[in-house]
Amino acid sequence: MTVSLVYDSCTTLTAPWAYNVSSLEPVPGVVCWMNRSNNCSDICRSPEGCNEIIEFPGYPDLSTYGPWNNTIGSFTCNPSSTSS
Repeated sequence: MTVSLVYDSCTTLTAPWAYNVSSLEPVPGVVCWMNRSNNCSDICRSPEGCNEIIEFPGYPDLSTYGPWNNTIGSFTCNPSSTSS
């Protein structure tokens, strides 16, 4: 799935993608915050954490990257501070 991004705006995943994402690859110059909640702002009560920062090249297989495989409900992206 390719998502058109609006910077600094929560993207809520819906079926079939909600909690069913196994890879994430932001484009170069973009940083994204993955969230376990479906609205980017729920109070975090998970001992593993509730958000994670991902930059290019991302992760082709989230099952090899901590507890993030099939747990993403929403994300927010912005230009990377290192992009020109």
